[in-house]
Amino acid sequence: MDQTDAQRILGDMAQAALDAATNALRIREQPDFLSKIVIKPDGSKVTPGDKEGEEIIRKKLAVTLPQAGFRGEEGTQRAVATGGKRWVVDPIDGTGNFIRGADKANNPDPGPRTWAVSVALKGPGESGLKEDEKSVLAAIFVPHPDASSQQVNGTMYMASPDMPTVATPVENGVLQSGKAYFPGAKPGNASTFSCGGFPPGRVDPTGELIAAAGSDSTEMGSFCASAINVLEGNGACLNGVNYEWDSAAAYLLLQQAGRSVIEYANGVDAKGEPQFATLAAATPTQFKALNDEYVQHTSERVLRQANMPSAQRFSSLASIVGAAR
Repeated sequence: MDQTDAQRILGDMAQAALDAATNALRIREQPDFLSKIVIKPDGSKVTPGDKEGEEIIRKKLAVTLPQAGFRGEEGTQRAVATGGKRWVVDPIDGTGNFIRGADKANNPDPGPRTWAVSVALKGPGESGLKEDEKSVLAAIFVPHPDASSQQVNGTMYMASPDMPTVATPVENGVLQSGKAYFPGAKPGNASTFSCGGFPPGRVDPTGELIAAAGSDSTEMGSFCASAINVLEGNGACLNGVNYEWDSAAAYLLLQQAGRSVIEYANGVDAKGEPQFATLAAATPTQFKALNDEYVQHTSERVLRQANMPSAQRFSSLASIVGAAR
């Protein structure tokens, strides 16, 4: 894929994410919105915004790359035809935040405030094996607190392996010019630590990592929100229960922004769906402290890692690479 193709496809990904977000905002503004929420078998909630958003994205991207496979959080799947590429989509990451309207500027709720639309294009790695598959393009849209279906404002984050992560403002549903986060860019405040839960029966080192981070923790309610916080230079994040639709786009954005990020295998759920633990930090020093602490308390297999100091990368692999189940 050359740079021209990448830019064209990223443009379609961004527009698909915006269309899904606009539709979700429209649905949330309807007076009967809460009555249409459904509880899934795993206890999580799903709204018409999730389901319709996934279909909006699927239809848009089916025109962009007709042969690509598709996988969405809400169950939409299409097998890969040729070329080994497939879309991985989370139409609303942070559905609980979205339902509560916690992102609204006038909402006094002190809890998590962000939701996002996440779109990634994955392709085969050098080995061609499934486990070596990697994200080749990523787009995440995060709405601003004043966003509505009539005024879709927010930030679109995009990246490819050949370009640094770019943050592009969205004003009234239109992409503006963006700014790039170059690897090695000096991060800002590294004082916050956002976290998510671990599966029952798995080692949960969150308390130890909070201490290692030297800060209080906050539950963001959205891995994309946590990842964007780190991308912007603010602290670190750990989520113990990520699925590929949660982290496929966020991982590439963090990598191409020069942030340290690592992903561990973390078992499977009741359906046999692989789960991941993802750890990221804005500064190498904070990342080293957190990763050392994580390795000390777990024996999970490293799946992928980026922008780690070379000595730390070696020690992490030496400690846990033999723990694959």
